[in-house]
Amino acid sequence: MRVAQRQLQLNGKLFVRAVRDITDEQGTALVHPAINPAHWVAGHVLASRYEMLAAWSGQAGPFAFAAAYGAGKALTASTQYPLISALLEDWKVVAPQVEAAVLQLPLEVLDAPAPYTLPTGEQTQRGLLAFWLQHESYHIGQLSVIHQLLGHGPIGYT
Repeated sequence: MRVAQRQLQLNGKLFVRAVRDITDEQGTALVHPAINPAHWVAGHVLASRYEMLAAWSGQAGPFAFAAAYGAGKALTASTQYPLISALLEDWKVVAPQVEAAVLQLPLEVLDAPAPYTLPTGEQTQRGLLAFWLQHESYHIGQLSVIHQLLGHGPIGYT
């Protein structure tokens, strides 16, 4: 599980780099009509981290905005979303907890069935971890592009 922890740590660094330069005003800007704003993508990734923590440690308190960012949820004008700066501060608390929880996963948990059908083929908690890592990486890539379209440079790996 050390590899999964390292991937979560890398994603965490990239998430922070992609979000930290974006102002609250820029966070709500639509850079293209077909692309969700940065605050929505960041909130969706954060909601996934809360889901990971709840699934594997039972420690996660409810993410107040989980319903707004869940799977298949679209950006709506009527929903009150938190500012991107607040999401970043929440990330700094939750992300390390998820990274620690992954290291504690026993084999019997990893071999247990996934709670829903996964597109990865492996229908276990191990497959769920692989899917969540890919899903998170995908959305951090979106944040990286939005970051650049808002006039900030590449986020880079170092």
